[in-house]
Amino acid sequence: MRARIGIAVAATILLAAGIAYLASHDPSTPGFYPICLFHELTGLHCPGCGSTRAAYALLHGDLLLAMHRNALAVLLLPVLAGVVLVKATALCRARAVPDLSPPPGTAQAVLWVVLAFWLLRNLPLAPFTALAPT
Repeated sequence: MRARIGIAVAATILLAAGIAYLASHDPSTPGFYPICLFHELTGLHCPGCGSTRAAYALLHGDLLLAMHRNALAVLLLPVLAGVVLVKATALCRARAVPDLSPPPGTAQAVLWVVLAFWLLRNLPLAPFTALAPT
């Protein structure tokens, strides 16, 4: 039980430190943040391009800017946060972790959505150009 709580506390501290760093260091300026190798090599945007800048915008309360930077990441963030919260809570309370397995076919559906987003954000036609990170 103590080990679980220790892991949860350590993970929380690391997460809080990461959020504090992101909130105080704009990823739009050169510095610590890595570049997207896919974009660097091809000139195209991967599904994750703009995610760090979107998270920075969210931390500063700018939902619209975050959506412009990576709409898919912003829309998937609450789902990911919910799953992590439920699992972390169960682990800290020493209860069985609930089965959060998605219904059959969900993984394929998410894969198709990500692939469609990847393709559409690289099309040089309106309205798809709005999906490219700003």
